[in-house]
Amino acid sequence: MKVASLMTTPVITVRQETTVAELLELLKDKRISGSPVVDDNNRLVGIVSRQDIVLEEIRLMKGNAAPQNTLAQILDAGYVTVSAEGLKSHSTLVKEVMTPAERLHTCGPDTPLSAACATMVKHHVHRLPVLKGRRLVGILSTMDVVRAVGDSTI
Repeated sequence: MKVASLMTTPVITVRQETTVAELLELLKDKRISGSPVVDDNNRLVGIVSRQDIVLEEIRLMKGNAAPQNTLAQILDAGYVTVSAEGLKSHSTLVKEVMTPAERLHTCGPDTPLSAACATMVKHHVHRLPVLKGRRLVGILSTMDVVRAVGDSTI
């Protein structure tokens, strides 16, 4: 089985100029935990997740008391309940908190699913951008794999 058979497409993406506030709204509305970051030609430039927002909040707090309930919401059920209100990072741009493309693990649509899953396990990642060249054509998430196992697709 190939990645193309399970990947999600079209992919919900953001741009580098998206703010954390806009990103959180998108994550909540689409009920997702992260998003690839693309340029105007749909080339992958990075990926951003709720964890990146939490890490940025911790960095911005610099020893101040953490709003534990807000950070917990972002990590646990952030896409359902949390808003950017009260976050120090609300106006921070995605490009400041994303993981750049050079540091990402990716795959192609023709990559064997077993190899993609092995990459996810080995590198502790929950999503693999699926590329043709540098262009984003899909995304494979752990939920895609779990859903397929539950449906007896794989």
